[in-house]
Amino acid sequence: QNFMDNILWLEEVKDGAPILGVASRISNLPTDDYIFNHWQMEPARRIVTINNGAGYTAGATALTIDDAAGGGVSNNIRSGSLIKVERTSEVMRVSADPASNTADITVVRGIGSTAAAALLDNDELILFSVVREDGSAAPTMISDDPTKIQNYTQQITQTIKITSRLAKTYLRTGPAYEKYKREMLIKMFRFIEGAFLHGEKSDVAGSGAGARISTTDGLFSFVTTNVKDFGGTVTEASLLTEMELVFRFSKKREKLMLAGGIAMSTIERLARLQNNPLVLLNYDRTYGIEVRSWVTTHGTIQIVYHPELGNVTSRNDWALVLDPQMLAYRYFGDEDIDLRLDVDPNQLGWTDEWITDCGLQMGHEKTHAEWRNMTNAAV
Repeated sequence: QNFMDNILWLEEVKDGAPILGVASRISNLPTDDYIFNHWQMEPARRIVTINNGAGYTAGATALTIDDAAGGGVSNNIRSGSLIKVERTSEVMRVSADPASNTADITVVRGIGSTAAAALLDNDELILFSVVREDGSAAPTMISDDPTKIQNYTQQITQTIKITSRLAKTYLRTGPAYEKYKREMLIKMFRFIEGAFLHGEKSDVAGSGAGARISTTDGLFSFVTTNVKDFGGTVTEASLLTEMELVFRFSKKREKLMLAGGIAMSTIERLARLQNNPLVLLNYDRTYGIEVRSWVTTHGTIQIVYHPELGNVTSRNDWALVLDPQMLAYRYFGDEDIDLRLDVDPNQLGWTDEWITDCGLQMGHEKTHAEWRNMTNAAV
């Protein structure tokens, strides 16, 4: 019988790991500890709401406010803050610093040509500016604290084990070592990608003295705000609503969508219904992968098929929309993906090992999104 002298690989190394590929190209950073942190700041809250079931009369000057979910927001306000009632267009001026984050605010009503009007529960108030009285003392400084985001690196290995007899054997698929070396590297990338996608952050004691078992957090665990279940049908209006949310805090008007096959087909159909077809672009120099580009009023979405979604029936109609600038590949010490040689010298043959100790740094959760059940398109 006749055989080819090589193997036709269904999947190349980079094809199965787009998250790893993108994160490592955008930001590839070592860490000197398996626990790595970063700080992030969100814009100060500028929209607050009235928190009083009965509302307030036009003459009320002591107002209870919250963040629309019962949380205190008075620390964002000081004497001189100017507030506009969105529903009535009334402008108010805060006349004293609030005593605490949950204290009432004291205001002067009906500033300028605006008229004081009754306030309803949950009326939106816009903190649009500040004013200082001529000759007055310096106002109170309002400063926001950054938030610490923590994750762990995860040790991932794949073993290449060759007996001395196997090393001498002629194989029609090529040298055994080279075949196993490549096969284990592909598996290595897939397991890293799986951790970056499905991982749950954990750090527990191992069985050895002082040993730890740490796992890195993944995107499905990290993304919680912009999670949308389309219920099967994606309309132009529903998609634009979600795109507005995910692009709201973006520094660059560009996102990367990792999608299953059904989700990709749905986006393709919707784009054609809008007479705005997807454009095939080769972004190998930027992301290392081929993408399809969809230009919208909110920004550009680069669409990439992800096998971890496409090969799972229940997630083939899902998509993750990511801000690549908020992702970073972190590796502990010098253990970026490395090939360690002869890790078991006492055997007849040899054992090498692919090894990494890495994690995914994910910033500003609100800049990402998770979209589910995208099976049909309609205008």
